[in-house]
Amino acid sequence: MSGGTFDYWQNNIEYIVDRIKEAIQESGKEVPEKFWDDFMRKYPEERMCQTFYEKTLRRFEEGIYILKKAYIYAQRIDWLLAHDDGEESFEERLSEELAALDKESEVGENGERFIPIDRNVSPWADNE
Repeated sequence: MSGGTFDYWQNNIEYIVDRIKEAIQESGKEVPEKFWDDFMRKYPEERMCQTFYEKTLRRFEEGIYILKKAYIYAQRIDWLLAHDDGEESFEERLSEELAALDKESEVGENGERFIPIDRNVSPWADNE
């Protein structure tokens, strides 16, 4: 594994992105019975995930774009400072990864970039 300048803390950014995606996909949905715990059986109203307005969900998607961009910068700088990349490969990789990020993103009505998240995907699909 390369890098290490930041003790790999940039990976925490990926965790945050994943959790925001889950919040988007969970919004307004009922937790499947398979995942109920004793508390949820006792208090059925807790089976519903928090519901967010569409505007808020779009802001989450904008946040995902910004966090992914932050991750790219942290990772590339980490590798440069750890002497895994030189300045030329730093610039090349940074440009490539930022271009790929922009390619997967869209521009909203407010001019902000965002990563569209499919709201029809079950956040529990991997565990079902």
